[in-house]
Amino acid sequence: MAKLTSPIEFTGLLGQLSFYKRKDSDQVLIRRKGGATKEKINTAQSMAGTRRVNAEFGGRATAAKFILSVIRNLKPLAGYNIASELNKLLRPLQLMDSTSLAGQRSVCLSKSPALLQGLSFNRQNSFDAIIRNPVNYTLSRYSPVATITLPALLPGINFFTPPGRFAYYGIVVVMGIVPDLHYAATGYQISSPLPVLATNTIYSDWYPVAAKTEPLTLACSLGSVDDFILPADHSLLLGIGIRFGLPAADGSIEQVRYAGAGKVVGVR
Repeated sequence: MAKLTSPIEFTGLLGQLSFYKRKDSDQVLIRRKGGATKEKINTAQSMAGTRRVNAEFGGRATAAKFILSVIRNLKPLAGYNIASELNKLLRPLQLMDSTSLAGQRSVCLSKSPALLQGLSFNRQNSFDAIIRNPVNYTLSRYSPVATITLPALLPGINFFTPPGRFAYYGIVVVMGIVPDLHYAATGYQISSPLPVLATNTIYSDWYPVAAKTEPLTLACSLGSVDDFILPADHSLLLGIGIRFGLPAADGSIEQVRYAGAGKVVGVR
């Protein structure tokens, strides 16, 4: 992979070269087209190792897809490609599977839930850099209700807005279920179906960025306490984000795109 340092902003295909940008970079990247054909990868004995690598990559990608479905309402606050980062973080989970063959190793978040805890969705202006006090939370495998409590926020003391013009901010809490993934001939699968309400999102009111805000507690639920049963090979994920807004022409508050921050608070 090469980087284009000239002022040319072209992206797309040019002969055997592909010019593109990533969300986390302003530079134009260059990659040469080519490689083995799909038929060779799928059938050649010499490509058996590649097929094993690709199969396990697919397992991690499927696991990342479930995680992204939980945090989908925090993705607009992310500052880089979270899917790629998740795929890297999930690799150690496959290496923990010492009983399956290479190319067929499971992705079991339930065996090491702390792996994702604290994952930041921003490399600059992170959630912890904006809100300087830790958030308190409750999260249990035996309850469909999680809570997050923020302290009183004082601008310039424990609350710092990132560069930009913002009049309001709001808190977003997400909660959802992430299943373990196991290898099958048809691709990586879950062993049991997800509960009906597998994800949920709660939004706070909008608050002025220049004013002190009293302590805030938000509760997020995945259903009835009496009916909630989390299978042993599933995990609960809790995330938080802060979004920023500006007044719209109709008097409502409109969220500013790509402004804000988020992170994974806890996994159980």
